Amino acid sequence: MTEATLILSTLKFVVAGLLIYLVRHVTSLRWAIAMALLLGGVLGNLFDRVFRSPGIWRGEVIDWIELPNWPTFNIADSAIVIAGIGLAALATFNIPFRDDRGNRDSDGVKK
Repeated sequence: MTEATLILSTLKFVVAGLLIYLVRHVTSLRWAIAMALLLGGVLGNLFDRVFRSPGIWRGEVIDWIELPNWPTFNIADSAIVIAGIGLAALATFNIPFRDDRGNRDSDGVKK
């Protein structure tokens, strides 16, 4: 299972880099919030993978929130799930990634 942990940790690192790149180009507040939640969740779990034992890229993610009849989870997991639901809803309802309304004059013509 160590190989899978190493692969997943590396994938999280790549996703975090991609999100940092994309969030610089987003102008829609809704997309920015969803992407920020996803980035925060990924970085939270990645932090555990890097700094917890047994070692770098192999650390254990600590799940500490326990609810009755529900799997144990942490805040990073919650952020990732909420972001996933939000991103899916934004894509389903065709909410634009870039909001160009600020780049139009009073007649609605793009500047």
